[in-house]
Amino acid sequence: LQNPSFESPAKPDAIPGWVHARGPGVEVGVMRGAGFRSPSGLHVVSRPTAEGPAPIVWVRSAPLPVPSTGRLSLLVHLRAANAAKQPTLRLAIEGKLDGRVKYWKANIGASEDGQPVKPLSVEWSQFRFPVVDLPQSGLTDLRIGFDLMGEGDVWIDEVQVFDLWFEENERNELLKSI
Repeated sequence: LQNPSFESPAKPDAIPGWVHARGPGVEVGVMRGAGFRSPSGLHVVSRPTAEGPAPIVWVRSAPLPVPSTGRLSLLVHLRAANAAKQPTLRLAIEGKLDGRVKYWKANIGASEDGQPVKPLSVEWSQFRFPVVDLPQSGLTDLRIGFDLMGEGDVWIDEVQVFDLWFEENERNELLKSI
C-alpha cells in the first residue's frame, strides 16, 4: 500500500497513492499534527451544500496486487470529530471482476440498514475488515477505500493491508495440524 500513514509529501490537490471525490461539500486532505502514531492523518468531511444534502465522499488507494490467498484484511485507525454525531462510514474493498465492479463493505459509525455497527470515538480506535472470498481469477484493479455516506467528519490513519490473517480458531486448527 502506497502512503499508508499519509506521510508522503502531498502536492496541491493530490495525495500520493490515493484518489478521492471532489466537489461542493467535500473536504479531503492530509493534516499535519493529526496522526495516530505518525505526524499526519487523513481528514475526510462531507457537509450539506446550498444545492442539497451532504454528498458521498469516497477515498481509494492506488491499485493493489490481487492476493493469491483469496483473502484480504484491511486494518485501519479511525476517529470521529464528534462521537455524539456518528458518521455513516464504510470500509471498502473494491475491484473489477471480469470487467464489472465488485464491492465488499463493512459499516462503522452510524448504521445504514439498522444492523448494529461499531461506533467511532473521538480517540483513535483500530478497526479490521476481513474478506475471505476474493476470486482467484478475473479480479483486477483491487483497491481499498473509505466511503463517507453523507454528512460526517472522520480521521483515518495507519492503513494496513494483509493477504493472510488467521482468525483465532483458524490459528488453533493450524497449531493442532502442526
